[in-house]
Amino acid sequence: MSRPESVKHVVIDARMIENAGIGRFLKQLLVGLTRDERFRVTLVGRPERLGAYANDRQVAIVSCAAPLYSLREQIELPVRIPRCDLLYVPHYVIPLLYRGPLVAAVNDLIHLERRDFAPSRAAQWYARAMITVAVRRARRVVTLSSYSRDRLVALTGAPKERFEVVYPSVDAHFFQPVDPRHRAEIRARYGLQAPYFLFVGSAKPHKNLATLIRAFDLVRRRGSGYDLAIVGQFSGIRSNIELLTQLVAERSLHAWVRFLGPIPDEHLAAVYGAAELFVFPSLAEGFGLPPLEAMACGTPVLAARSTAVPEVCADAAEYYDSAEDPEALAEAMLSLSRDAERRARLRALGKQRARQFGGVASTRQLIDVLLRE
Repeated sequence: MSRPESVKHVVIDARMIENAGIGRFLKQLLVGLTRDERFRVTLVGRPERLGAYANDRQVAIVSCAAPLYSLREQIELPVRIPRCDLLYVPHYVIPLLYRGPLVAAVNDLIHLERRDFAPSRAAQWYARAMITVAVRRARRVVTLSSYSRDRLVALTGAPKERFEVVYPSVDAHFFQPVDPRHRAEIRARYGLQAPYFLFVGSAKPHKNLATLIRAFDLVRRRGSGYDLAIVGQFSGIRSNIELLTQLVAERSLHAWVRFLGPIPDEHLAAVYGAAELFVFPSLAEGFGLPPLEAMACGTPVLAARSTAVPEVCADAAEYYDSAEDPEALAEAMLSLSRDAERRARLRALGKQRARQFGGVASTRQLIDVLLRE
């Protein structure tokens, strides 16, 4: 195939490449861009994290170690960004001194949903101000769900047409069958011998893990033989992992609650697939990819009926109301764990739902956004 006459130079702020949510979406985009000869790409970030994407023909790297959400990034980023046709910022903190064409992503409004979801009032004010500026300045604003788009319209007053809803894709490896021997090895590696409930995500307050632990305590007291496995990133700003481990200690749940931390993707599919039930009590999501990953692995999903989650999971999950009520969650967990027929139905529905988010449709859609004038 001949090289196109006009090649668009896109610069991407790639400092969040290791982020669990934004990073996964960004990696999917980079795979698509590096295979598309209509683009020349410059990645701004730490070279040691971006080297896998660099090549002499199409992708260059500009070093920038400025911390996220810092004054330094506002000073350093505009200087580091080379002359280009378009800057893509995969989160709402845009470089204020940059004056060129811009596409920004506002993935969620979690900082703004409730005061206790932000580290401080100042952080909440900063998020509101930066989101408003990003929406005003960007040529297009990418967001992950209709729920988030509608909240952004209400917050900023910008017309709905300024926003592009681009659903993330579920990585292909979650759809691949896991060999039973490998699954058994992974279970042994992480000490998951008993049947277990599973949560995957961060330990931030909006994930509502304190309610999950309290509900699990009630489930255990009512005769359940399940364990609870919690997988994800537990460090960083807003993590309340210390509160959660203290709660486990107060309720003497050490033997049954396992904080596994982040685990490699090649192990995660097996951990998903071996779980009896995936529980997602999150209070606020811009999208919510883990429930779809669980569905792709054939695991039934129970979720709080909140924010974007019903839009994502549709009728392929069961929901509980009163998201912060441990009793409501415990009853839902017990009910599903004792009903094999309902879990089998959810497995079938979940696989069908996850396939709707498989493939590269989101990457193609985002590439179209970047190409659009």
